[in-house]
Amino acid sequence: MKSLMHRYYGRFLLALMALSMVSSSNGATQEKPKSVSLIFNLDQGMPNGIIENLDLGGLDRALDTVQSFETKYKVYALYSPLTARTDRLKRVLAATARHRMRFILDVYSSDVIAIGNIGTRVRADAIPHEGLAISLKALEQIKRDPLIGPFFAGIRFHEVAAVDFTVKACLDSKSGPNRVDWCDHFQRNLRQRNILQPSKIRPFFEFARRHRMMILWSDWKWDQGTIAQEEQLATLLASGRYSDLLVLQFANNLPGEAARTNDSAWQSWLKRYRPAVGHTVHALGLSDQSWTCANQKSCPSSVIIQWMKRGLEGRATIFSFEPSFYYFLLPEEQHPVGYPNAPQWRSTSGKASPALRLLAKELGVERLD
Repeated sequence: MKSLMHRYYGRFLLALMALSMVSSSNGATQEKPKSVSLIFNLDQGMPNGIIENLDLGGLDRALDTVQSFETKYKVYALYSPLTARTDRLKRVLAATARHRMRFILDVYSSDVIAIGNIGTRVRADAIPHEGLAISLKALEQIKRDPLIGPFFAGIRFHEVAAVDFTVKACLDSKSGPNRVDWCDHFQRNLRQRNILQPSKIRPFFEFARRHRMMILWSDWKWDQGTIAQEEQLATLLASGRYSDLLVLQFANNLPGEAARTNDSAWQSWLKRYRPAVGHTVHALGLSDQSWTCANQKSCPSSVIIQWMKRGLEGRATIFSFEPSFYYFLLPEEQHPVGYPNAPQWRSTSGKASPALRLLAKELGVERLD
């Protein structure tokens, strides 16, 4: 298996390098990133999130905090558009636009399979068993909105390879001695074997290309188990059409705290993909998550800061931060809905957490609004 991996990655990187002279069809100059960008996940689609509960006060406070980083960095807000309460989503996006804050939306995501119509009632055009949060038509409508559209800056593909691997493992172990119980939670969405399908993903890439938007491909599983999935990703990159838009991102939320102190998977990933930067990949990034700890709420800020340093040392230029309840004063997953009306949240939700304040100081941002 190891030799197979080496042969595959050798072929993959040769293909990437061979495309180094290919430019996009509109003649846009391909530039390397000039600065570090920070992406803050403010709502990943949970039923107790800002969007579902229309916590506009908390949103304003969170956006004020995020904007404090603009003195040194380019910043984005990140949302899941999964909710059936599309009117609330629009109000959140409109508030984000009024802050003149760029935002990114999840398109395909492991969260959709994990919580779609399980924890969160989904929008009519979402397809939970495929991991699809929103249709291409709906994205076009958001982009055409005169207030919101100019700030719609990117789309994310979140843990698509990992969830493709996981769904296959779940379906192959539904019964018998190898059955695994960690599939039971999202059993109702285990209906399709192939989640990562280039033919379905490519139209979203083309949407981003038409509108000159970031394509963020983030995952934690880049190993022997996902060779087939990375081959499918390679087919999406083969034309070189997205080389000035696509960001590959390593997520440090490996299961079992495997990346809490051990960065070997990160170093291996850098070695494989750094040669692609400036050729068929625009930039590399890091998703710095408290999920890297078993207890994501109490994960020491030193772990997050150490990973941020690793990312900068590895020349990553796009950093994401999640979950929202670690970086901001927001309810955890298990908190009941309707929290904005509770006294303890009415004037505090959305403010920077102690962990975010320590991270900001490390990044040279001394004051958070």
